[in-house]
Amino acid sequence: MQCRVPDIFLSYSRVDQNRARPFVKASEAAGLSVWWDPHLKSGEAYDEVTEAALRDARAVVVLWSDTSVSSRWVRAEATVADRKKTLMPVMIDAADRPIMFELVQTADLIDWRGNSDDADFQAFLKDVRRRVDKTAAAQEERPGIAVLMFRHPPGNLEEAYFAEGMCDDIISGLAKSRLMTVSGRQSSLTIEWHGQNLADISQQLGTRYLVRGQIRRGGNGMRVVAELVDGHSDDVIWQGRYDRELIDVFAVQDEITRAIVATIEPELLGREQKMAVRGNQSASNGRNLNHWNLFIRGRYHFWRSQIADLQKAEALLTQALELAPDDAATLALLAQTELAEVWSGTLKDPMTKLGNALGYAKRAVDANPRDAAAHYALGMVMAFTGQVDKAIAEQRLALMLNPYNAAAQGELGRVLAFHGDTDGAVAASDAAIALSPHDPHDWLWLRSKAVACLIAGRAEEAASHANAACARRPDYFFLHFLVAACAAAAGQMEAARAACAEGTEMHPRYNLKGLMLGHPFSNPDHLELFAGHLRQAGWTG
Repeated sequence: MQCRVPDIFLSYSRVDQNRARPFVKASEAAGLSVWWDPHLKSGEAYDEVTEAALRDARAVVVLWSDTSVSSRWVRAEATVADRKKTLMPVMIDAADRPIMFELVQTADLIDWRGNSDDADFQAFLKDVRRRVDKTAAAQEERPGIAVLMFRHPPGNLEEAYFAEGMCDDIISGLAKSRLMTVSGRQSSLTIEWHGQNLADISQQLGTRYLVRGQIRRGGNGMRVVAELVDGHSDDVIWQGRYDRELIDVFAVQDEITRAIVATIEPELLGREQKMAVRGNQSASNGRNLNHWNLFIRGRYHFWRSQIADLQKAEALLTQALELAPDDAATLALLAQTELAEVWSGTLKDPMTKLGNALGYAKRAVDANPRDAAAHYALGMVMAFTGQVDKAIAEQRLALMLNPYNAAAQGELGRVLAFHGDTDGAVAASDAAIALSPHDPHDWLWLRSKAVACLIAGRAEEAASHANAACARRPDYFFLHFLVAACAAAAGQMEAARAACAEGTEMHPRYNLKGLMLGHPFSNPDHLELFAGHLRQAGWTG
């Protein structure tokens, strides 16, 4: 029985196929769906299909035998499952397991001969069902998204290849995010959506959000239009249009794919945040909020950046963590929240918060070593503690795990700015903006460009970036101080004094200690340069 999201992915050596068959039969008889490689159809790409099933499965049952213990494929599948916390290993021979799995609790079914009533098998099946239920609950609380085949003129093979390749890449890119559940290509790309009811398609795929688009080619150019749609309401959440010259088709495909993928996550999460906050306004009936609801509300308050909001974010995320203690996304966001409170410059004991942030970030990486957001959070903490080289390494690792992560690209720019690599900082910040040109958090990257240009002696350029950042987030106190410092450096004293007065009114207690904690300049001269320009503008901190 092949299925979109299998309960069980069965990993075994091909030599053991006849021994694997009773596991499949007994599991399906118990109502659990099983994916195993006989489901592969002729012409399907083995690696892609298997990887998708392995990624989506709620439990991965590995059959350790005399032959499978030395199988490169079985070892790799077991490693992925172990990282995803879906591994359910079984001994079917008295073989020596790979050393990295010796400490993993393993069922002993060496003597099992296919009897579904066997007590040992039933005990194992009970454990599998618990794992399936736990994973399913985690998958279901994440927003689901499906990519529909982009429309293109019929009969044009080149555009058909382009459309399919782009959709495949968008699916792969979105799957790197741990904050959404992505429908497999075999399900979503075969649906003819034009003129169809989107609610029906959403129900069919089990996803709320849909990505659809059109491709048109004319002369030497191409236009791609992409949309993120709420299938439940028919609302278009986001639309992007990309007009490109076709000098290099593959380069164009890669560029547009990156832009679409990097934009979808913040737009989708922004939508989820709005719905969660609206729901909370009428949710005073004491209902038990689930983990995702607590997480997404915490994220909403985190990005508002005000002290009161940061405190709300910490409380909500702490509640979320109680429901899912090993959730890497929650741990990573908690680490960032603790850092933001340190950055505010209002804490009497910032080192405690900094220690908390480091603990949460390390737990996030331990929980999921392949989660880009976890390494992004750890890199931020490293920067705050003055470990700049480690901070840079963590952001580069985050980008290796998820090249579409604009936040990690932007954070790399920030760290490089404080490290004195001004050209690298500007380049990384520009790369973040190029990845997600309409990102609601692009003020962070403009801020980094302003700091880099200020250090590099390009004061007017710094002032321009600072003003642009402040226009995006006029409610954030530090950006007014940033405008003040950059304007003073550019000799724009009236603007500098006005911005400093605005920042002081918003945060009258902001002082040098707060500035140092939030801005870990490697070179003390750069800190003094920044503070000196602030004092020129009238700052007394």
